[in-house]
Amino acid sequence: MTALVGTGVTVTLDDARLAADAPRRSIELAIIHSQDLTDVINAGWRLGAEAISINGERITGTSACVGAVIQLNGTLLSPPFVVTMLGPADALYAGLTEPRTLTDLKRRQSAFGLGWRVDRAAAVTVPAYAGPVSIRYAVVR
Repeated sequence: MTALVGTGVTVTLDDARLAADAPRRSIELAIIHSQDLTDVINAGWRLGAEAISINGERITGTSACVGAVIQLNGTLLSPPFVVTMLGPADALYAGLTEPRTLTDLKRRQSAFGLGWRVDRAAAVTVPAYAGPVSIRYAVVR
């Protein structure tokens, strides 16, 4: 619920630029989908990310990234998508750029020119969660 600052990485994902008359399947594969963002987020958690945001929207345990037009925490997002991950920058960078990680995205980058870039950062800011909070059950410990 609070903003965090520290080392980390940014991952930039963007739709490829294909001609309008390109085959439909190629156009579908050249677009960033919600599943692509989910894959990047899950890879970040596995690699030690402590906090993640996409285009300034904080990811929480209740966040859902859905739709052909990406909606996160009730906010519509459009490419380019900048995924900010706070955590061990070297481990995050090494894991995300490892050839066997996120192979579908990397394959589509080669085949269609999908935008995919990972950058280390000495200081990243992951903003506080600003969406609605709806808790149905809570236990005091």
